[in-house]
Amino acid sequence: MKNPQQIRMLTINFSVFQGLKQVPLGLLLLVISLWSSAQSGLAKDILFPVGCSLVFFYLYWLVHQFYTQIFGTVILTNKQRLFEWIRGIIGAIAALVAFWVDVSLTPSFSLLGLVFASAFLVEYTRITRQVKEQILLFYPAAALLLILLSVQPFLGINWWDPLGIKALLPGVCTVAGVLFTVLGVITHISLEILLMQAVEQKHE
Repeated sequence: MKNPQQIRMLTINFSVFQGLKQVPLGLLLLVISLWSSAQSGLAKDILFPVGCSLVFFYLYWLVHQFYTQIFGTVILTNKQRLFEWIRGIIGAIAALVAFWVDVSLTPSFSLLGLVFASAFLVEYTRITRQVKEQILLFYPAAALLLILLSVQPFLGINWWDPLGIKALLPGVCTVAGVLFTVLGVITHISLEILLMQAVEQKHE
């Protein structure tokens, strides 16, 4: 790290840089989306998605333990902790509402895809606002991809058909699952690089 701003940026956003925590969520989205797309009519057996959710929540717990044991923890202030809770609650509510809109109202675009894209942009802005360098550019790139895929039905383009996916919503969730997984790995690599830079600077 080249300056105190970068150190402060990493400290405040340490939970965001724990990218491997995104991998179980991404894989869960991917598996459930592909499973739902393979169903004929309304899926009645929820045993598979419930079982997958339990497995991936367990994987998330294992990843959390990995970060705690290997990288330690950052103690947040009460204000920062409250912000994290509010951010999580707002994100969850927005995703649930968007999912309901996509399923119940079937608009000619995917509101859930736009919510996912907004989440990527919010995380990118949050991370980079404290440093001048443009890092983690794959976040806005992923957001742009999701926005384009979410609104393409306006143009009459059913991009999910060649992929063997039956509808827009599972298609968007499949792409989002892949993006969450890939971005999670890349973000973790970014964490490793930033920490190595900090160690090198300490020994200079």
